[in-house]
Amino acid sequence: MFLLAFAGTIQPARAQTNQASPVNVIVNAGYEQRYLPGKSVPVSIILESTRAVAGDLEVFSLAPDGSSLVRAVPMEIPAGGRKQFDLVVPAAGLPTSRLQVSVMESGETLASARVELINTGRQLLVGILDEQIPGGIAGVRLEPTGHELRPAVVPPEWLSLGGKALQPLSYLILDADRARGLPEADLQAVFDWTVSGGRLVVTTRDPSSLDWLPQGWQSEWTQTGEGWQPAGTGSGRMIAGGSVSSPAGLGLVAVVPNAGPSDLAPVLAGLTPAPSSAGGFSDMFGAPSVDFELLGALSANAGGAIRLGWLVGFLVLYVLIAGPVNYLLLRRRGRKELAWITVPVLALLFSGVAYGLARGARGGLSVEQANVVFATAEGHASQRVITVSSGSGGRQRVDFETRDAIEPWGMGGFDGFGGAPVARRRQVVRLTGTGSQAILQTSPFSAGIAQGSLDESPGYLDSTLAWDGSGLAGTVTNRTQMKLDVVLISPGRRELAVGELEPGASQDVNLEASRMAPAPNRFDPFMVQPGGPNDESLRRALTGTAFSMLGAEHSFGAPLLVGFTREFAPALTVNGSRRTPKGPAIVASPVNVTVPSGTGGTLPAMAGRVEIVSVDGSAFLRGQALQLGDFREVVFAYRLPAGVSSNRVADAAFNSSFQGMGHRLETFDWGLGQWVEAENRGPGERVLPGSSFTEAGEAYLRISPQNEPYIELWGLDVQVNLK
Repeated sequence: MFLLAFAGTIQPARAQTNQASPVNVIVNAGYEQRYLPGKSVPVSIILESTRAVAGDLEVFSLAPDGSSLVRAVPMEIPAGGRKQFDLVVPAAGLPTSRLQVSVMESGETLASARVELINTGRQLLVGILDEQIPGGIAGVRLEPTGHELRPAVVPPEWLSLGGKALQPLSYLILDADRARGLPEADLQAVFDWTVSGGRLVVTTRDPSSLDWLPQGWQSEWTQTGEGWQPAGTGSGRMIAGGSVSSPAGLGLVAVVPNAGPSDLAPVLAGLTPAPSSAGGFSDMFGAPSVDFELLGALSANAGGAIRLGWLVGFLVLYVLIAGPVNYLLLRRRGRKELAWITVPVLALLFSGVAYGLARGARGGLSVEQANVVFATAEGHASQRVITVSSGSGGRQRVDFETRDAIEPWGMGGFDGFGGAPVARRRQVVRLTGTGSQAILQTSPFSAGIAQGSLDESPGYLDSTLAWDGSGLAGTVTNRTQMKLDVVLISPGRRELAVGELEPGASQDVNLEASRMAPAPNRFDPFMVQPGGPNDESLRRALTGTAFSMLGAEHSFGAPLLVGFTREFAPALTVNGSRRTPKGPAIVASPVNVTVPSGTGGTLPAMAGRVEIVSVDGSAFLRGQALQLGDFREVVFAYRLPAGVSSNRVADAAFNSSFQGMGHRLETFDWGLGQWVEAENRGPGERVLPGSSFTEAGEAYLRISPQNEPYIELWGLDVQVNLK
């Protein structure tokens, strides 16, 4: 059914083959072929064959330099048959991206097709599950970013691919009646996408009976003669058309009563625009960057690496024997000229002993893992990093339970002794019935590396913090089955210790405002403490990887709770053998802050949330710094915490610290309907007037270059003065 609807919106790519080819290839890639750089792209491929064909269907993500990442799917088609294959592939983290589909049999290409993907640019995709796109949405322009809404049909089978299939979308419109009929796994895919930053818009005739929606995303409603009205917004706030918007992890959920799909444009405009063109700190094919300290620690552990003390002692022994001892023995015998023979022989002997000892230390197969999880009660996102090593090297097969495995670009042979990663021009990941398989070619004394994700969440960190006028007070609860060492990381990247929490345990938290101020020397998770892989350095390396996974657009100004453990041991399969190695892991969860009615004072930066909603130019995250190159502008959105309406705001101050010269800082004044230059209040501090806030409690800030189009932004802290 969806193919007919899809055919009306895009032109599918067909194979460019000769007339003798027995296979016809039809490709539907992305949403109307649109993609977000560095994000995943859903693909549907239809194969029609005039004869029986058995082999592999290969989907290539192509980079401009000819490098490729290949998804290989086993396929078998009978004579006269027609089959459809649905999968998710990574798109290049570049302004342009291409996909190539090849049908392979016995090493030969029977047919192929190529698709040029289209960067969404200044458009925001609005996903719709219905086959008919409602009117009133297409072409709507959002202020103040200038983005344009573009509706796109979401094929039902793409939901079964998981939350990553929805990554190109900024919004998803979901009718409540339709949602009740969706499989539980499809609904979870929607929730995972929302928690990771999506905007879910729920339309309903009865908002009081949304039993399929997570409890934390619901509000209280009452029915009047004019329809349904919110009786209590909970952690949400009122937006256009009597709708309620609530935070959902890094995303938003809007419940819209009394409205049809054609009336949704004001609701979409009332939500914080979903981030656009801010791909985060990713490699060429969208795999989140893995901190090198983490890679070094894992590869050093793989196979029992040679310790520095042992190595130094061995070298000292060699120097003593080949030098003074050798010289004294030859002089005593009066045959010093034999040093021309004994020194090379000793060198070969010690080299052989060193090789044998190292091979023995790494003789068996060694597997290490690290995991990063971002989770709430409703959904999660995760990243697994696996290193595999053996003394003999060779071909290693790593199986994941999810279908998004990837061998990190340029990290196929990371040298455990500190050498540079080995780049690979063609990486192949095979998709199995329920998971994926990465093939690693390893050399002796080095570790092959693969990435994947977790099928299920291990739990989350729950928090309830309230502003009392002088600080934050509340509790943090460990909702996992692991003991976690928990810290709170503020938007200014200041670390605040919470303490060790047993599974299910809670800890009272009292934070004075002075402790939440931006740190003068904020930590950079990519610059860890010396001394090897201790707990602090591993936690910071994993936190840096988490920031990368979440993307610069979300992680730059989001306060997080981070719990660290060395005891996480999810199962994995290597070379057909199931293993459960313990390794370092973090569980990161957003901090929930409320402000009771009538409470005054100056809200600290971590009470609200800052997001990057638009980048015109290139951007990536390195540690806690946002690096912008050749950019025209970057727009940030600040969202007030729950319980604070815009009419309670006197004004706000925002502080920015960056490297670069000649940049303009502006705020959008809703009273004037235009961008205005922010007023200076003091060194590094600008004023955000009350007229900058919308009824939904949002304000927008813009940085644009006046001289050089480069900036390294280290902090953007907003402190709100309440009336």
